[in-house]
Amino acid sequence: MKKTLLIAALALVMILSSAVAAQEATPEAQGGVDLEGLTGDPSLYVGQMVSLEGVVEDLVNVRAFVLGEGVAIDNDQVLVINTSGEEFDIRVTDGSRFVVTGTVYPTFADGGLTQIIARLAESGDLGETMATEDPMMDAMLPRSTNLAEMLIPDTLFDYTIVELASADDLQFVQIPE
Repeated sequence: MKKTLLIAALALVMILSSAVAAQEATPEAQGGVDLEGLTGDPSLYVGQMVSLEGVVEDLVNVRAFVLGEGVAIDNDQVLVINTSGEEFDIRVTDGSRFVVTGTVYPTFADGGLTQIIARLAESGDLGETMATEDPMMDAMLPRSTNLAEMLIPDTLFDYTIVELASADDLQFVQIPE
């Protein structure tokens, strides 16, 4: 009986210590925000620069993708929009893991994309197309690369937007094998 209690106590200590270690490794513990925190109350972060780690869950078009937690239940997601004029990293594919650093905007439904377009137009940075055009990409994704004409599916209208202003703000995360 004492041996069973001792084993149970040791197991509990190991579980608690690993939970504390995991908590210290999260972005929130490092002063940042995670996807759950951002989507839980996005109004706290609108206008702020955040760094989020997540999984590319859907390539929307040549300028946007959905970044999520990559889990089956309670999968918090944001819409990442590239306003840099540079193409995404070639590794941006469904299932790849990235750290995205960008400015938080309200949802499309709450005027987030309109705010981004107005800011870019005011600064003269609202380009007509991406910096480089790939005919194969045009054939695969026959959508405008002009940000003002970008098509966003209705299903994404309620996603908080994170604006990626530089290709350097998208960092690939190598998943250990």
